[in-house]
Amino acid sequence: MKPVIATLILLVNMAAFAQPENRHHDKKHPELTLEQKKSLRLKKLTLDLDLSNSQQKDMALLIDEQMTSGKAMMDEMKAKRESGQKPTADEIYAHKSQMLDQRIAINEKAKKILDKNQYETWKRLQDKAVRHNKETRKNHKQPKHEQE
Repeated sequence: MKPVIATLILLVNMAAFAQPENRHHDKKHPELTLEQKKSLRLKKLTLDLDLSNSQQKDMALLIDEQMTSGKAMMDEMKAKRESGQKPTADEIYAHKSQMLDQRIAINEKAKKILDKNQYETWKRLQDKAVRHNKETRKNHKQPKHEQE
């Protein structure tokens, strides 16, 4: 009886790991446009923070600025990566410094738009998103045998 159970457990484990990798990155669904992403982010913030109409308009401008600059930076980095250029230490420093400056500016603008409780909730959501993105990047960089 024990060998049968051990064999079944082994087969179940093999079947689970035999599933295709990167199921979440399949291109079955079309990519959302930048405008669609902005709209969805604003609606989510409106629900999470209970934004007024004037706050929605101000946050829409902030989201637009944030996503447009982020898209431009990503496109620039992608073009450099595809051309085979490796960034120098000075370029990495400048890029990170620019990103931190933008985050500081966005935080200051959000502080002016939102009340204290809304800002605290927004800040918590931002921190959660940053942690999630770091975890995702970290998991993608690990060799497959370490992820399991």
